[in-house]
Amino acid sequence: MADIELVFSDITTVMGLVKDLKRFEKEFDEATFKLHRAEISSKLADIKDDIVELRQSLLKKDEEIREFKENLKLIGDMVYTDPYYQMKNTDGKLEGHYCKICFDADKKAIRLIELSNKAGWECGVCKNRYYIYDGPMMSEY
Repeated sequence: MADIELVFSDITTVMGLVKDLKRFEKEFDEATFKLHRAEISSKLADIKDDIVELRQSLLKKDEEIREFKENLKLIGDMVYTDPYYQMKNTDGKLEGHYCKICFDADKKAIRLIELSNKAGWECGVCKNRYYIYDGPMMSEY
């Protein structure tokens, strides 16, 4: 992976070669001139590749930071209300039912699906079920 110091070093090298070309333009024979020009072209190609690699690395880091911020917000919005999680809406009220297993393991807010018999909910990912009884809700995990 390219680093910024390497790019700046290559730029400094190219600038030195360009100064040499200007300073000794009349003194260089054609072979020396072509050699310096080839070195400059090669270094410029290296710099271009390094900059492309650095840009890709920065874009990847930006994406990682964005995902990290989203995860932090999600963690802050989720509230555990036994046996599942609920999410705070913009008014601060709790809504929805989210799988405890999926959220605790992977920090993924998977909304629970109501069972056809209305006796509870099921996670569409891990298939954990949450049942309603006369007492407190129970989880099957």
